[in-house]
Formats: sequence, C-alpha cells, structure tokens
Amino acid sequence: MTGTALAILLLGSVQVAVGSSTPEQSPSAIANATKFNVTYDGGRVNSCTITATSGNPQIDLYVCNAARSCGDRYSTAERRDACVTEKREELARLLVRKGERGN
Repeated sequence: MTGTALAILLLGSVQVAVGSSTPEQSPSAIANATKFNVTYDGGRVNSCTITATSGNPQIDLYVCNAARSCGDRYSTAERRDACVTEKREELARLLVRKGERGN
C-alpha cells in the first residue's frame, strides 16, 4: 500500500484515536506511540515488528511502512532515524487536520 493510500485510510480511521472517550492524546503523541523493531537482510528491511502499539492498527501500519521505506532508502542509522521522524511528523499533521475537520 502506498503512503498516500495509507494516509487516506488513516484519515478515515483516526477518529477512534483522536475522538474517543479515552483521555486525549496529542496528535504528536499518537504518531510517536508506535514502537517497532526492523530486521535487515542484505541491506534491505526484512521485517518490521510492532513492539508497542499506538492503539490504532492503521497508525501502527503507517509507522512500520515508514520504517520499511526509510530503512530501504538510507544506509545509515542516523539518516533512517531522521526519515522516520519526518514521517511521524507528517502523520501528526494529518491527525491535526483530521481533528480540525471533526471527522
């Protein structure tokens, strides 16, 4: 699934994460809640395993897909980490827009 398609799917599903009756979390906290572990084989990401969930499977999938994409694109841990951080910030902005629209 492409990042754009997943972002569209997320926009339809984040109401649970943002508009639920549980204590409010900031979009940034939601986007950064997912923890993961990636494994490599020959310089390419072999797998991504969620080690701590955000509570929303679509957000977890988005973050793991971002980790896979960044891991395949960049060879240094520093650049991969920066890439994942950028993707999480993008997700937080999507969540903010979703919350502002109220849907």
